[in-house]
Amino acid sequence: MTRYPSVLGILAAVATATTASAQAVSLGGAEVSYDYHITELLGDRATSGRLRASGELLFGAIIGQLDLVSADYGDGRPYDGYTSGTLHLGYAFSPEFAVGLSYTAEDFDGESYNVVAGSVVYSPPTLGIEGVYAVYTGDFDYEANFLQARASYALSNSFSVTGDVTFIDEASAAKKWQNFGLGGRYSFAQGVYIEASAHQLIGDVDASILGIEIGFDIGGGTTFGPRDWQGLMTIY
Repeated sequence: MTRYPSVLGILAAVATATTASAQAVSLGGAEVSYDYHITELLGDRATSGRLRASGELLFGAIIGQLDLVSADYGDGRPYDGYTSGTLHLGYAFSPEFAVGLSYTAEDFDGESYNVVAGSVVYSPPTLGIEGVYAVYTGDFDYEANFLQARASYALSNSFSVTGDVTFIDEASAAKKWQNFGLGGRYSFAQGVYIEASAHQLIGDVDASILGIEIGFDIGGGTTFGPRDWQGLMTIY
C-alpha cells in the first residue's frame, strides 16, 4: 500500500522539475530585417540586398541564437548571392555583459565558406558595444581574419547614432583592409526601425558603401550581431 504514495511523489517531483525547466527557457529577442547597399569600387557601382532573420532563446544565463541570411547581388558581381546560417552560443554574466562563440556556414553559388568567431557584448543603458574576432575560411584555401568593433549610442528614446570599425587581414591574398562606418537609427513604435549608414573601405583598393536597412525587432532584438560576409565586410 505504501508504493502508491511513493509513485505519486515521484510523478509530482518530475512535474515540478519539468515546470521549472520550462520556466527557465524564455525568448530573449528576435529580429527580421532587409538592407540594401550601393558600393562604388574601381569606378564601378555594385548593389546588394540582404534579408536576415534572427532569434534567440535564453536558458537561464545561457544564450542560444540562430541567424539566417539570404543575399543577392546586382549585375557584374562574381556571385549571384549567398545563403548563410549562424549558430551563437553565449553566456550572460549580467544583463549588461555577455560573451559568445559562433559558427557560420555560407554558400556562394556552390562554394562553401565558414566563420568561427568570438565576441564580447557590453550594453548598459543608452550604450551598446560589441567586439568581434572572426576567422573566415573556405574553398580555394581562402582565409581572412576580422577584428571588428560596433557601437551605438541613444540620443533619445527613438534615435541612436551608430558606428563601426573593422580591420581585415586577407591572409590568403596578402592584403589588409580597414573599414570605417557611421550611421543613424530611428526606431518607431512596436519595434519597427530604419537605419542609414555610410562606410569607407581603405586598403588594396578603396570603396565607398551607402546602406539602408528596414527591420522589426521583438524584445529589443538579439544579443549578438550578424557574422555573415556582409555583416563582417559590409562591401558586396
